[in-house]
Amino acid sequence: MLGDDQFRKLTAPFLCRLRTLVPLTPHEERFIETLDLPPHVFQAGAHVNKGGSLDFTPWIVGAGWACRLRVLPDGRRQIVSFFLPGDTIGLSEVHHPAIQSTIVAMTDLRLLNSTRLAEAIDRADQSVPNIIQACRMSVIWMQARLLDQILRLGRLTALERMAHLLLELHYRMEDVGLAQDGRFPLPLTQSQFGEALGLSLVHVNRTLQQLRRENLIELRPGRVAILDRERLELLCDFRKPAI
Repeated sequence: MLGDDQFRKLTAPFLCRLRTLVPLTPHEERFIETLDLPPHVFQAGAHVNKGGSLDFTPWIVGAGWACRLRVLPDGRRQIVSFFLPGDTIGLSEVHHPAIQSTIVAMTDLRLLNSTRLAEAIDRADQSVPNIIQACRMSVIWMQARLLDQILRLGRLTALERMAHLLLELHYRMEDVGLAQDGRFPLPLTQSQFGEALGLSLVHVNRTLQQLRRENLIELRPGRVAILDRERLELLCDFRKPAI
């Protein structure tokens, strides 16, 4: 059973993300801090949702990373997007088999059931108007990131793709208080980078090594540091969406 402090650690990233979008009232903060317990635990590699399934629970990511992907019949995978702490899964989204994809835990994952929040959004609960506004804005952020992913795959070079993705992940982790001085957890394998960026393992390795040689990043097992954000942004013309 989680204590209050442990549960607050799971809701803190989501609250941080909301606060970057709107001011929250004390009542709204308590609403988030009293979401349903206990958290649901998924081990790395587990399916949170399988493609085509409409039996979908809305979640808030309390801890861990997940991804949305499509799988080809021969087993090849394309990672479409990542879910980081503080993100929502399936909240305020349209659910239809034609647009569903598989969601997989990339690390051990703790998810908070956000059914009560989804119901508040559906009925336009006037006791939490800022939360509702922020959740709707978050859907716009998700769409903006999807367009960024299309841009990466369609027009950027391998080096630009890697730089662009690292910057996106950095800003998202920074928004929820999990990046400090450009340093943040990065639990992705080179294979997963390849699945997200459409690159071979050899190409991923060469690209990361080049960024390290140019003193743009520092890479350690499970962590990365952005050493020169301005140069990295210029390299790939990265622009954080202004919403």
